[in-house]
Amino acid sequence: MKIIAWLTDQIRRRKESSRNKNLSERRADAIENGTFSDESTFGGRDFDEKYRLAMRLTQNYVDQHYPNSYHAKQTKDFDQTIDYEGVRTDAISILSSSICASLRQGAGAEKAASVAIMKI
Repeated sequence: MKIIAWLTDQIRRRKESSRNKNLSERRADAIENGTFSDESTFGGRDFDEKYRLAMRLTQNYVDQHYPNSYHAKQTKDFDQTIDYEGVRTDAISILSSSICASLRQGAGAEKAASVAIMKI
């Protein structure tokens, strides 16, 4: 009886392995052909559009509150000891990651932009 159970288990495992391999090969072919679409893998198709829109919505805020070195020199509050480019880069990095996280959770572009601005 142990041999029959072992054989049955081996057959089941090999069938499952073969099925998974075929599925993976079909998905790989579909990805290479550009016909594969799976929301759980690649997210929505409009993620990039929402991300770009959210970044455009926050552009003015970043420009006003985190000027680059050239524009910072033209203000009366210019301080040579501050690394304006570094501060701006950090702010944009936080902004970008916040927008991505919000969009992945299903927020719209406007909501993601406002949440990201609050996190800076």
